[in-house]
Amino acid sequence: MEIQKSEITKTFNDTGICEIYIEKVIERWNHLWFISRWHDEYTLCKQLRINSKIMQIKMQISEHQAKELIEKLNLACNKSLAFNHAWTYR
Repeated sequence: MEIQKSEITKTFNDTGICEIYIEKVIERWNHLWFISRWHDEYTLCKQLRINSKIMQIKMQISEHQAKELIEKLNLACNKSLAFNHAWTYR
């Protein structure tokens, strides 16, 4: 199912932090979604297909909203082996 950024965003910015509707993201969450973290920056991502490098959605979100999603969806943290300050939550 194709999803548009406008369906899940309260405020969209081309650069910087976007505000999302947490409940709408939770309703649509599946194996294609993940949260990427680099230092203290969180990015909400949705792949076009599994194992694809093409992202249908990629937007920076606040630490508060990221932690709320991580908690509500009970996401597991995977630490990057290549980078010291990179994590992925799935």
